[in-house]
Amino acid sequence: MAKPIFIRDQEGSYVIIGSNAGFNTHPAWFHNLKHKPQVTIQVKDKEFKVNAEVAGPGRRNQLWSRLVELAPFYDNYTKKTSREIPVVILQPIQN
Repeated sequence: MAKPIFIRDQEGSYVIIGSNAGFNTHPAWFHNLKHKPQVTIQVKDKEFKVNAEVAGPGRRNQLWSRLVELAPFYDNYTKKTSREIPVVILQPIQN
């Protein structure tokens, strides 16, 4: 399984993309997060709990633009699929 890449937003959340390499179906992990949005993630040697939320249209467009600046190959995925590629915000849960 490929490791997802992420970006950070201004609030310190992690942002991941459900590109599934441009296939016409969402990746399995996206369905899992929609079913159970509170999960534990690991970034380098740190593990912590987050709440997952699918970005709404305005926020998605903003984050998508930033992502494509950093990783232009993602823009090619939109040409391969008819679905809107989801952008998921992982907000750390404060203990």
